[in-house]
Amino acid sequence: AKSRRSVRNFSERPVDYAVVERAIELAIQAPSSCNRLPFRLIVSQNHESATEMLALPFGASGWGESAPCSIAVIGDFSSFFSPRDRHSVYTDSSLFAMSLCFALETLGLSSTLVNWPELAAQDLRAKRKLGLRNHEKIVMFIALGYPDNSSRVPRSAKKAPSSFVEKR
Repeated sequence: AKSRRSVRNFSERPVDYAVVERAIELAIQAPSSCNRLPFRLIVSQNHESATEMLALPFGASGWGESAPCSIAVIGDFSSFFSPRDRHSVYTDSSLFAMSLCFALETLGLSSTLVNWPELAAQDLRAKRKLGLRNHEKIVMFIALGYPDNSSRVPRSAKKAPSSFVEKR
């Protein structure tokens, strides 16, 4: 866990879908409200479709085209029937996504989570492009591949727990 870093420079080596599938199998062990797994994944398995997908969010501009594979995490709001559960899709998707990143790391792949900014025009364009249904929303994207070992991975210092933990 301490060695995992977000990688934004990937090698051209293609990603075998069997490795991604194995990582997904491991990641579904993450907790989920009533084990609903209220999301689905759209996996772009080749460089062209991954680049196209990662052009949708702002956060991947300038480096997204180097990813040989990408995943859109799509929240499924039809899994919940009460407004009180409106955050469950995001919580469950995020727990899965982080578990997926750790699983990918153990299998030799690197990844970066890409935030989805909720802007009406961009959201509509992306929903059409991805073929989303009315009860679905983009939660995030994940860029993944084998790291380009010739480039350096930036490291930012993590906060000390004492800076954000309040003991009572």
